[in-house]
Amino acid sequence: MPAPTPVSDMLARLPLGWSEVRYRGRRWSVTRSVQVGGRSQKVLAHELGGTGLVSANVYVPDDGVERFRPCEMPAEEVVAFLEGWVPVAAPSAGGMTGGAAADVT
Repeated sequence: MPAPTPVSDMLARLPLGWSEVRYRGRRWSVTRSVQVGGRSQKVLAHELGGTGLVSANVYVPDDGVERFRPCEMPAEEVVAFLEGWVPVAAPSAGGMTGGAAADVT
């Protein structure tokens, strides 16, 4: 059985700053930040139009041992989100989706 992926590696899949992702068929707003030269990472995700919330910190102090700290939720819930999210496709040029622009004359 392979060793589990460190949480810091799962976090690194998320782009820095704000993103919109899909998780379990729903849209989520997620923010990832890095401090202290990469030794501290934070993730905060909100389900858009729902009540879902995911929040955690990962610290890697001088000893190099990762410390995963979910914020008032089970670690399994955070790990499931970090393993299961998928990116939302960027909108097409001009912000139009799903067809040609209407002719306004």
